[in-house]
Amino acid sequence: MHIVYEETKRMLRGMLPLALVTFGVFALCGQGIARSGASVLLGTAFALLLFYMIGRSTVRATAFPPAQGIRITRRGYVVRYMLTAVFVIAAIKLPYLNAAAAVIPLFFTKALLLWRHAVQRKGG
Repeated sequence: MHIVYEETKRMLRGMLPLALVTFGVFALCGQGIARSGASVLLGTAFALLLFYMIGRSTVRATAFPPAQGIRITRRGYVVRYMLTAVFVIAAIKLPYLNAAAAVIPLFFTKALLLWRHAVQRKGG
């Protein structure tokens, strides 16, 4: 489980600059600073929570036989999708959140993983 904490901290270090840039873009576009800031912060925290849940589910699944591990992974997948749906709907419906500023951070994890894969040294 230690690896999950370390990777989550590593992901947080990558997400913070992205969150600041996203907040800056929304501030420069004339969106409410407090509303956009809270939305970006909430979206970033939720994306980090989802990343942690993926890692935890994966580590847990490896401790069981393959058939049971697959069920654990699928259940975690469904739960994360349901939580994401609730989050997106709440971001759209709640008047004190900027929906775009809350949803954009959900893509930070994918962007960081793609970036790390692109710049990763091959073979050594």
